[in-house]
Amino acid sequence: MGRVLIRPPSEAGSLLVEVFQGCNYNQCKFCGIYKGREQFKVFGVEEIFNQLNVAKKMYGDYYGTVFLTGSDMTCLPTEFLIAVLNKISQTFPSLERVTCYSSARSAIAKFPDELARLREAGLKRMHMGLESGSDKILKLMKKGTLSKTIIQAGRRIKEAGIQISLYVLLGLGGKDFTEEHVRGTVEVLNQTDPDFIRFRTLNILPNTPLYQEVKEGTFKLLRPYEIIKEQREMIAGLDVHSEIFNDHVSDYLDFEAKFPEDKPLTVRLLDRILADPRTKFIPPKELTEM
Repeated sequence: MGRVLIRPPSEAGSLLVEVFQGCNYNQCKFCGIYKGREQFKVFGVEEIFNQLNVAKKMYGDYYGTVFLTGSDMTCLPTEFLIAVLNKISQTFPSLERVTCYSSARSAIAKFPDELARLREAGLKRMHMGLESGSDKILKLMKKGTLSKTIIQAGRRIKEAGIQISLYVLLGLGGKDFTEEHVRGTVEVLNQTDPDFIRFRTLNILPNTPLYQEVKEGTFKLLRPYEIIKEQREMIAGLDVHSEIFNDHVSDYLDFEAKFPEDKPLTVRLLDRILADPRTKFIPPKELTEM
């Protein structure tokens, strides 16, 4: 099996630079991207520099953006990351931005001046999985962080001048905790006010611990209609200045909006979809890859 390279849909046109393989945490019950597939391994600086030199020879200045692949870039030492970012800037001086995935637990471990130095070196945006704002759900799913940490990390990243994109996983509370999922997630998003909010829909792969719970009936999945209703309630509760996207293969709807100005229209759209009797018969997606 080849290497696992993941990146957000918004980075589809970016040059992908491999910084590390696998996941440094890899305990989330809902995530099957790396389980049983790839061990955590950080590439050496010279290996990364070589990637950049080869990319420059092959593509010149074709790419305007770079995405650093790896599940949690801020788990790595700041000086290591700055060395990589400096090499990227030297190799591609006209880049618009460099972007990466991060986690709240590693980002909060960085001092504010470290994050500011990363921004000065060229890191312009971080993608981070909120998943849920409910501490109960975060604990059940072994996310490894709590809502207050996500809020603190998000604010610290923004204060450093780095854009933050938070990901919400619709359906993560199942039928038992859907109301708590909505309430907690809205609270965290409102307190963080991220630059971007991206919605994903829970899709359970067979290699995840949550898959067994679904088979045993201890975790009850939401139907597509219930997923859309859950998102409608989240959208209605938001008080943010964010760009919002449903832009993933797992989602049942495909849209983008800019809040707060597009909030009334987005709520009305979701209400119309929920009022359509055909919505209750949308079949669930059963994806084998994410």
